[in-house]
Amino acid sequence: MNVRISDPKIDELAAELAKRTGEDPTAAVVRALEEKLQRQPQKASSSEDAKVAELLAIAARATGLQGENKTSRELINELYDENGLPV
Repeated sequence: MNVRISDPKIDELAAELAKRTGEDPTAAVVRALEEKLQRQPQKASSSEDAKVAELLAIAARATGLQGENKTSRELINELYDENGLPV
């Protein structure tokens, strides 16, 4: 992607930044943009948001199990009948 910006204010700012940093205007603008991007938090994609929501839902369901005060053996026994088959 090529960026072409015709704005006198940008030319002025790039020239001032280049003067202060000793870089050419293009390098000064590139570095300024990179530094700005590093300071900005990266937004999660919608698929990441969906995964986080799913994990939070699982955690909420698991938290509900803690209040039952059952041993792991009791919980396993609830999953299977007397013949060892799933209920």
